[in-house]
Amino acid sequence: MQKGMRRYGEFALDRGADVNRSSLAGYAPLYVASGNGRAHAVQLCLIRGAIISHGRSGMCDEQYAARSSGHATLAAWLGRIHAAGNWTRYHSEPRYNLVVLRRIAARGWARRERAFHGKEDVLEFLFPGDPPPRGDKQAKRHLRLPDDLFPLVA
Repeated sequence: MQKGMRRYGEFALDRGADVNRSSLAGYAPLYVASGNGRAHAVQLCLIRGAIISHGRSGMCDEQYAARSSGHATLAAWLGRIHAAGNWTRYHSEPRYNLVVLRRIAARGWARRERAFHGKEDVLEFLFPGDPPPRGDKQAKRHLRLPDDLFPLVA
């Protein structure tokens, strides 16, 4: 999406334009952006609450529009968003998986094999393992990112 067009889209949406309103021809902005291969416009529409249409062929209408116009990468991306259910779920799923992994690691059900290139401290901060034995004066001070801050960092 060209910089000027992106600003125009943001300007219109900031002033109350309905991201789901169809044109006179019957096409919603998300469908048009998908068919034109405008990934930034698609993302803007989704962030602002555009509803993904459910097509009859097992894929969403927007995915069909992108694929039939030769935008296979955009069509695959829309397919993943459609499979997640909506933009919010798609966008937050990796973060959710990291939170689950952190809880599993904290309970001792999962362990790190090894860190890469001296990143042990960072991994220990994000995914704490077993605490050091009590009375171990040689053990480093174990810092741990609080649970309520972890999703914001992830």
